[in-house]
Amino acid sequence: MEPIANSMNSHMGNYYSFANRRKAMEFVGDNYQMLPSQPLPIIPIFDMKQSSKMRMNLKKLSFNNLWSKLLGDRDEFTMQNRAFNAISILTLAILAILIPLNIYLSLPIISVIASVLLLAQGYFYYLSRIQKKFLLSVIMFAILSYAAIVASYYFNSGIKGTAIYFFFLTLFMLMTITRRSIHWLWVTLHITIGTALFACEYYYPDWIKNTYQSQGDYFLDTITTFIITLLFIFFIVNFLLSNYRREKLLAKERARAIHAQNQQITAQNLKLEKLNQEKDKLFSIVSHDFRSPLTSIQGYLEIFAEFSMDKGEEDMKRELLNLTKNTSDMLMNLLSWSKNQMQGVEVQQKAINISEAINQTLAIQKSLAHNKEIDINCSVDTSTKVLADPDMFQLIIRNVVNNAIKFSPRGEKINIIVSKVDGECQVCVKDNGVGIPMDKQKDIFSLKSKSTYGTGNEKGMSLGLTLCKEFVELQKGKIWFKSDAGKGSEFYFSLPLAA
Repeated sequence: MEPIANSMNSHMGNYYSFANRRKAMEFVGDNYQMLPSQPLPIIPIFDMKQSSKMRMNLKKLSFNNLWSKLLGDRDEFTMQNRAFNAISILTLAILAILIPLNIYLSLPIISVIASVLLLAQGYFYYLSRIQKKFLLSVIMFAILSYAAIVASYYFNSGIKGTAIYFFFLTLFMLMTITRRSIHWLWVTLHITIGTALFACEYYYPDWIKNTYQSQGDYFLDTITTFIITLLFIFFIVNFLLSNYRREKLLAKERARAIHAQNQQITAQNLKLEKLNQEKDKLFSIVSHDFRSPLTSIQGYLEIFAEFSMDKGEEDMKRELLNLTKNTSDMLMNLLSWSKNQMQGVEVQQKAINISEAINQTLAIQKSLAHNKEIDINCSVDTSTKVLADPDMFQLIIRNVVNNAIKFSPRGEKINIIVSKVDGECQVCVKDNGVGIPMDKQKDIFSLKSKSTYGTGNEKGMSLGLTLCKEFVELQKGKIWFKSDAGKGSEFYFSLPLAA
């Protein structure tokens, strides 16, 4: 069939090649005009060689799939485990050949030993591949291998027989299927058992049985064992090399993937760094452009507050001053929190006089308290120094005092008490305001806390106490509170005392 198809292809190709070289004749008047002809379509003929190659590839693929199933999945079994499964399959095949061969050579005892080994090796394969008890199967395989070597040496002519080949083959197999750290064990056992067997044969030569009936049987057994040993070693080495090449290719693929991922991460980092710089620039602009006019307005309003006006103007002036200060405080809290969340805050702790720091902050807050006729009393030892970041400390005091002013009724008092407790400086801001309901106390230092209006209809953003907690903890301090609804609140925070 194939020669006929090839012949047909050849003739068809020659015909169409000739047809393409012809010139079409077109009759015009009394003359013939030569015109280039169009190539005639070539009808494909089924390629028998290609079909045969496809069938071979399919068979190879089916065999590879079957072989992979017999050895076990690479993701589920280690290389040593799969190598043991491969050796077990090959051993079963070889023992199936050796049993009839030894029967033919009139070696019934060796045939019985091979039969026992066949059954045992099948069980070892079952343990390793199906039950996934690889370690147990390797231990039993090693024990049986040494027992088989001794039996083969004794029943098969000793050093003159083929047992010596199995010494090397067994060592090679055991070293293939076990970790490198225990290879010394197999070498030691081989040397010990081999030396003992050789010594026994040397001192007790009659102990070894000569089982060969003729010189031909001896040569046939030796040649067969020699070929089997070489094929076995060839198979194992190729199996290991195949796995090595596969692992090498996988390692290269992983390295390429990691390199590509690193390049992508580097590009993303550069992009994020650029965005971060733009964000910092934006916050710098927002901070400057918002705070500057608010500070100016606040300064003008404080100057106007020194001049007497009629009642309506006084109320408007007070309202504008309160709104400006509240807006300025909210903006400061918002910018501080955003900066802390996005790029972190660098804490610069140093020894500061706590009395001076509190009084400096209260100089601004007292005008808000004055508008609600609230007195702020501060009890602090002027010599007390605390280890803190000055800007963070002022923000904490400002927010806690602002809260006390916000939720205190007109005409009340706010007390600030500073004391030394267990080597720390403890600050308490106490008010007699509306207090905090029990159901809202658990979220008071988190963003879950909802903003509420103060007793003078003041509005906030619920960021102040969240910032206080973060900044106190950044300075290795603690913050807490006590509050009863309708009776007021006491906010405490502690920081390390300066040496």
